[in-house]
Amino acid sequence: GELLSSYTIDGYTDDRNHVNSLHCCGENLYFALLHNHSRLTRSEVLVFSLNEHRKVEVVHRLQLWHGGCHNLAVDGTTLFYNASADG
Repeated sequence: GELLSSYTIDGYTDDRNHVNSLHCCGENLYFALLHNHSRLTRSEVLVFSLNEHRKVEVVHRLQLWHGGCHNLAVDGTTLFYNASADG
């Protein structure tokens, strides 16, 4: 379809952060799991929304305890992910 918005994480245009999973929570809250290829940092979760101009607004950024993560899901106040690189 149509490109609604784009967002460059930390100014990098390469695949450094690599979004591995997306989860929509409600009408306008999204969670992105950043794999980060375990090169610079462990995996992270980027929580964002789209403003009235369809621009990404980061709400929160959380560094996880593991690297190389996949498959994010949120159920209420619990965040689940697969820490596959750490076994």
